[in-house]
Amino acid sequence: QTARAVTSTPPSTGPAPGRAIAAEIREANPVRRRELLTSFVAGAVAKVLGLGEGAAIDTRQPLNSLGLDSLMAVELRNRLTTGLGLERSLPATIVFDHPTVDALAEHLDTVLVPQAPAAERPEPAKRTDSVAAIGDLSDEEIELLFARKVQGR
Repeated sequence: QTARAVTSTPPSTGPAPGRAIAAEIREANPVRRRELLTSFVAGAVAKVLGLGEGAAIDTRQPLNSLGLDSLMAVELRNRLTTGLGLERSLPATIVFDHPTVDALAEHLDTVLVPQAPAAERPEPAKRTDSVAAIGDLSDEEIELLFARKVQGR
């Protein structure tokens, strides 16, 4: 049986401004950022579902199986948008497109810290070994190299 990720929503210490939460999340390393987002989303889900503070939520369980309906999905979307201090509202379908706490946290990670377009990303280091060079060879050249290798040349 596989282990299920369950998170408890931490007791709130008062409302924190959305921009402050978003800034903390953006500045965190990727692992910590995902933990913060997962906790934030789980807390928002617990509030929308009317669960008590500290309620344990399986972060991989579909939200609709927890009782989230379409009106609650809109409320959750609004809480996430406001809670993270986003300038633009999240799509109305976000909860249906990302139906678990984990999926929502992963998506929100890309919203808060967008990946650079491929053209702007540094190019990975080129491999200079023979395995990398094989990709540039024709089938005939690969067969010839393989035959030489088998013959010990």
